[in-house]
Amino acid sequence: MAYVESNIDAGRNPKNYANLQRAIQERVFEHESKATVAIYTNDIYRKFLRPDASEQALVRVARTATLVLGVLSIGMAYLVPNVLELILYAYTFGAAGLFFPMLGLLFWPGTTASGACWSMLGGGCSAVLWVLLDEPFGVSSSYLGWFVSLPLMVIVSLATDHSAEENLDMFYPTTIAATRRGE
Repeated sequence: MAYVESNIDAGRNPKNYANLQRAIQERVFEHESKATVAIYTNDIYRKFLRPDASEQALVRVARTATLVLGVLSIGMAYLVPNVLELILYAYTFGAAGLFFPMLGLLFWPGTTASGACWSMLGGGCSAVLWVLLDEPFGVSSSYLGWFVSLPLMVIVSLATDHSAEENLDMFYPTTIAATRRGE
């Protein structure tokens, strides 16, 4: 990107810079939408809704999900014409929802995928809701999200077991090996 920006002479022709920014945003959206559709199709639909789905059915689901995502994106553009506001909501969700699950993944072997998932959803959604309520009592949305996220992660992780798909050896090779040996 730096190479492209330095070679378009944006200082003399701002239209070139605007076109470059538009092209970059289109590419980012294209990749994010592909990732979202792939996650829905493979990780939700195939795993939970229809594990026996044929390849044809998965292609149909992916196409439908792409169409739905596009319509939702256009709807959001009309409802919230200020893109910066949407970006701030996304960052609020991420900051509040991802902080403790990431720490748990790195430092607590007891963190399960279910605990991390519910922690992200609970912390992120509560933070965005708090922003929509104009942050009552002057409490930052991130603090509220963390207040919801940490207990959710701990409680759900303690109540659930690690799934077979979780690769604990990657992060805790000595701890997990000792646990498996019964030490």
